[in-house]
Amino acid sequence: LILALKPFRVGDYIRESYSGHEGTVTEIQIFYTKLLTPDNQTIILPNGNLANNSLVNITAQEVRRMDITVGISYHADLKKAKEILQRTLEDDEAVLKDRDMLVFVSELASSSVELGVRCWFRQEDFWKGKWRVTENCKLNLDENGIEIAYDQLDVHVDGRIERSESGDGKESVKL
Repeated sequence: LILALKPFRVGDYIRESYSGHEGTVTEIQIFYTKLLTPDNQTIILPNGNLANNSLVNITAQEVRRMDITVGISYHADLKKAKEILQRTLEDDEAVLKDRDMLVFVSELASSSVELGVRCWFRQEDFWKGKWRVTENCKLNLDENGIEIAYDQLDVHVDGRIERSESGDGKESVKL
C-alpha cells in the first residue's frame, strides 16, 4: 500500500502515530521504510504499521504555518505589545508577506495575557525562522519595556513576628 498510494516519498519528514517515531524518509522498500531522526539515528518501520496507522507528512506542502505563544504581564501595554510583535513578523526576511501574519489575544490566563503570533514560512526556512522570530519577539519586547509574564507566588503572612538574638549574635525570626 505504501508503494502504491505514496503518502510520502524519500526526503519527506514524517511522524507516525502508533509509536510516535519521526524523521526524514531515507528509503522505502517493499517491507519497511527507513527514517533518519534529527539526532542522526536510523529507525526502521514496517510498512504494515505505516499503512494501518495514521501518519503526518510534515513536509508535504511547500509552506508551513508557525504558531508561537507569548505571555505578557497583565500590567503591560497590550496594544503596544501587539504592535511590536506584528513589526517583528514584518521585519523578518523569511516570513512570507503574501500570507496572513497575525498577532492576537489567544487567552486571558491566570498570570499572563497570552498572545498568539502566527505567520508562514517556506518549508526549508521553517525551523530557523521559528527560532529567530521567537528570539526576536523576546528581544523586541524587552527593548520596549514590555514584561513577559512568568508564574509568581505572593505570600502574605498574618500574625505576629518575633525577633530574637542568640548569645553568638545571630538573629532568628519566629512567625
